[in-house]
Amino acid sequence: MRDKFKRLLFIPLMILPLLGLNAQMSGKDKLVEQELSWADVEGAWGYEVIIRSSGEEILRQQTEDSIYVFSLSPGEYEFSVIVLNKFKKIVSETAWKPLFIKEAFQPVVRRFSPEETFQRRGETLSIQAEVYQVQPDTEFFLTDTEGNAVPGTQKKLSAESVELEFSMEELNPGTYTLSAVDSSGLSDISDTNILTVQKIIKAEIKSVSEKRLVQQQVYREIIVKGRDFEEGFSSRIFMDNQLIIPYESEWISSREVRISLITGNITPGRYDLEISNPSGIKTKKEKAFIIEKAPMTQIIQEIPPENSFSILGGVILTSNVSADYDGYESDAPGFAVKIRQDLNNKFFWRIPGLRPLGIELGVDYTSMKYPPSQFYYNQLYVGFHIYYRIPLLHRWFLIPRIGGGISNLWIKEDSMNGETLQGELGNAVNIAFGAQKHYKNGMLLEFGIDYRYSDYTGGDFGNFHPWIMGGYRF
Repeated sequence: MRDKFKRLLFIPLMILPLLGLNAQMSGKDKLVEQELSWADVEGAWGYEVIIRSSGEEILRQQTEDSIYVFSLSPGEYEFSVIVLNKFKKIVSETAWKPLFIKEAFQPVVRRFSPEETFQRRGETLSIQAEVYQVQPDTEFFLTDTEGNAVPGTQKKLSAESVELEFSMEELNPGTYTLSAVDSSGLSDISDTNILTVQKIIKAEIKSVSEKRLVQQQVYREIIVKGRDFEEGFSSRIFMDNQLIIPYESEWISSREVRISLITGNITPGRYDLEISNPSGIKTKKEKAFIIEKAPMTQIIQEIPPENSFSILGGVILTSNVSADYDGYESDAPGFAVKIRQDLNNKFFWRIPGLRPLGIELGVDYTSMKYPPSQFYYNQLYVGFHIYYRIPLLHRWFLIPRIGGGISNLWIKEDSMNGETLQGELGNAVNIAFGAQKHYKNGMLLEFGIDYRYSDYTGGDFGNFHPWIMGGYRF
């Protein structure tokens, strides 16, 4: 029977830390609750567990179960389990086995950066993370949506931050979460942000819309066609130590981008075009441009745009600010139409300051009411204005205007459709500001406000007219 007990006791023992059950001992040392378990030995009454440290016995306890729960301070110990028969006599015992007790920490991962990177084989990804209760032996993993985990290495640890490194060889394009796992098994996953690994794409340049350029010129919207262009791309044109950086680069699609540049006094010759996607991968088209020497008398100038005629129509309101009599109020919204022509002939385009100048024919109809006498005032204005287009960002333009015209006033009684009591013509001066958006398909959106002073025989009006319109540039 004693031999049988010995054979059964050699079944492997397991030690299972119970997490989160900490107590205080002597006000200094933390007690960590632990559990020893083993397979039952047939015929045994019970067992005796002995734990020692540095050869000194610190715990001895008998139990009838094949499990023993106890609490000790973190440290290195040894233990032995003795099998007892029904007379509580020793039948057999195990050899001394090592027992390592550690305090369990709940790691916390708050935020980390970067949140986006590109798949670069052979390199390492460095991540900075805000953490709490992370230990030197805490393990970190980047896990994709399919559950594949890539381990990382701690490079630098402080109380609330850690620097990690991951091998880019194991990271495939996709999204990843960052997790921390304590040696006790406690873990945490960052739920505030994720890492996106993007595939590196190298663009291909096939053609440019203008190959032959001239010194001292401004070239707007040169079309570059190819494939795999990405938003956020950058471009440059160079030859040896000569370099041109386009002042504007616009992504249209994966197959088309636009660049605008000034050649200045750069050395004539054959220039390469280089485009870089956000990943930093560069593609080059050799001798994409030929820059020629400018004539001695030529100055920097733009090519006048072909689409210089536009028509707009929309809604206009009125707000009275001055009149011979107080009490006027705005009535129903009116309508407005504007017809414009840029002055892009050779004369004006020789003078840089007059390039955006244009003329406008404006027609609008507005109405007001005068409650004290139930009069309704209707105005039809026709005027000519000079405008100036000031380019802003993202195809927006500021358009100040000044001009004058003729205003026809009708006074009706009781309602807009009532009897006409009086009608007369007057002179009007108009000052206005508008903001206009140009869309790639030629459509226009514009809003602004006019101030108009109208002088009639029977009195005068000073009105603000806010408006919004849509139109098309031909």
